Parts: sequence; structure tokens; C-alpha cells
Amino acid sequence: MEARSGKVNAEDVAEAKRIYEALRDYKIPEPSDEKDETPAPKPEILLPKMAQDEFKDVLEDLTMQRHEAHRQMCLLSNTLADYPDDVNVKGVVDEIEAFKQQRNALGEKIDYLKANHRLPAETQTHTPLFSDEAQTVYLDNLPVDRYELNKLLKDSLMPMLSKARKNATKAKTDVKRLQYEQKAVKLELEIKIARSKLASMS
Repeated sequence: MEARSGKVNAEDVAEAKRIYEALRDYKIPEPSDEKDETPAPKPEILLPKMAQDEFKDVLEDLTMQRHEAHRQMCLLSNTLADYPDDVNVKGVVDEIEAFKQQRNALGEKIDYLKANHRLPAETQTHTPLFSDEAQTVYLDNLPVDRYELNKLLKDSLMPMLSKARKNATKAKTDVKRLQYEQKAVKLELEIKIARSKLASMS
């Protein structure tokens, strides 16, 4: 064996011998019969981007839902100081946490909507229904003046209910229809409580 400048030296021979022995002892790995159990990542399902009018309506609706969840959380939190030390308030605390999680989830959905002009694929929101504690808190926080309570019914609750029902009939997807129907059910309960208090004032 000769190098470019002449004969090979001892180091070249040793290196060639080492490479030869490594190749001689190398065995081609046999294919394994075991299947790769690692699941392939699922592609993200993207909903179509919204038209500008729909975008504004959905953003407004989600913002109102987040505001309402935050309001209910605060109202329930303010009642904790009214309970005696020996009363178990776990039910109230659990409901506060549920409203907090709902508020945060709606906030994330709003951020996604603003960034992508579409809702994330998982759009169903589990809105906690009014518990007895929440109904009591809502009743206690209604206006004590008959005129103000009647104004709340006529100028706020009733128009919001009408809008929710109308949006439910116009919804283009089952998810949006369900959201508006849930909102309508909640408003119907709030109106029922408000009317009951109004009737008790006469």
C-alpha cells in the first residue's frame, strides 16, 4: 500500500487493520417484528375563518360570557365572609372555582379568536347551572328599588334573552346553537327570579 508521497508507514497499516476488523465484526441488524406503538400525532382540526360580522358577534358573546362568569365568581366570593366558622362552605368554594375555570377558559378562547379569526376546534363550553347558593346570591344582589328592578328586566334581561333566542335560531353550527340555547336558559332563570322579587314588592 502506498501513500501519495511514497510508502505507507506503520500508523497507516494499524489504522487500516482496525477498520478491517470493525467491518468484519459488524452485523446488519435484523428487522424487528414489533410494531411501533407510539401513536402518530393527530393533525389539528381548524375551523374555517369567520366573516367580519360573525367575528364581532362571537367576540361580543364570548366577552359577555366571560364577564358574567367573573361577576358570579366575585359575588360568591363576597359571601364567604358571611358564613360562620363552623359552616362547611365547600359547595360554595367549588362553585367559585368552577366559575373561575370557566372565566379563564373563555379568556383563552377569546385570545385564540382574536389571533386566528376562528374558534378552536373544541368549542363547547360547559356552563355551570345555577345552584341554590348561586340563585340566592343573584337574588340578594338584585336592585331593592322596584323601579330599578323593573328597569333591569325591561332594558337588560329581556333584550338579552330575545337576542339569545334569535341567535340560536340563526346559528350555523350545532355548537353555536347550543351555546345560545344555554345562555337563553340561564337568562330565563334570572328573569324568573327577578320577576318573583318584583312581585313580592307589590
